[in-house]
Amino acid sequence: MLQACAARPLLQASALRALSCCAAAAEELAAAKPGTVSGPYDQHILLQLPRPVDAVRAPGVPGAWWPQLVEREPAVVEAFREVARRGDVIGKVKITAFEEVARRDEGPPPGACNLLAFPAGLQFDGLPVEQVGLAVALATADEPNKLPMRASDRRALTACMAATHDLSLFVCCHAARDARCGQLGPPLAASLHRLVRARGLEEHVAVYATSHIGGHKYAGNVVCYGAVHPCDGDWFGGVNAGNAESFLDALLAVELGVDGGAEHAALRPFWRGRMGLSKEEQRELWEQGGGIEELEGSGDEEEEIDEELEQLLAERRRGLL
Repeated sequence: MLQACAARPLLQASALRALSCCAAAAEELAAAKPGTVSGPYDQHILLQLPRPVDAVRAPGVPGAWWPQLVEREPAVVEAFREVARRGDVIGKVKITAFEEVARRDEGPPPGACNLLAFPAGLQFDGLPVEQVGLAVALATADEPNKLPMRASDRRALTACMAATHDLSLFVCCHAARDARCGQLGPPLAASLHRLVRARGLEEHVAVYATSHIGGHKYAGNVVCYGAVHPCDGDWFGGVNAGNAESFLDALLAVELGVDGGAEHAALRPFWRGRMGLSKEEQRELWEQGGGIEELEGSGDEEEEIDEELEQLLAERRRGLL
């Protein structure tokens, strides 16, 4: 049986804004610093949670209703439980909540959630909470096609699957956790979404809000995922509504063969680190200006490599079904 999230007292919108302003005045921001992505973590599970009936309505502010600890929400608890009990998970797994900036609906119904998984590049929509564990297992296992699973469960997961975007940007907007992210995150997310829409890239690039990821003082924080993008797994800080356009333009201009934000000149000032690397490895990568040599050869060779990456991702998705 599906279980709805229990009702809880939440801050009124006006009180939340006042708290944010007071806290922000007492806290300082810092420029992005390489080697500040903690972990290291190797996979990221994000869950769009059902919004409680008593949640704060704040149009244009994704995640405004999130409590300070989304880790207590049933779907998130299920995800953590599955990761903890499995022995075949690849590396460490980060789990946060998300909301899509482009959507204005109420999100998934009670007892259900939407799930994104990286670097697997998987998306599940309308996933019943009791099936979150199965989806997490598929997304994080070393050999997902060998997971013991009933045919009915596999069919149910397949029915929930949807295509992911080529590039996904996650902006920390968790006001209940830190005022800096609450103040800088939503305007930044809105600006990035408007820029994506103005460029006609909505089918390829998605902008999301995420709950607490770490590094409040480096707000606005943006995490980038895209299996065939050089900045896959890169974290950026110090991004705001004022520099969002130049940041997005630089992100879209990174060419194959450039080692993401660690090497691209326009992105290096924002670069905080990368998924899968220790803090020491992140600093070393930034100091050497990236670790991947530029590709030599014709554009045809670059297209072949791009096709290989697409094929690998497609094969992984097929292996899950």
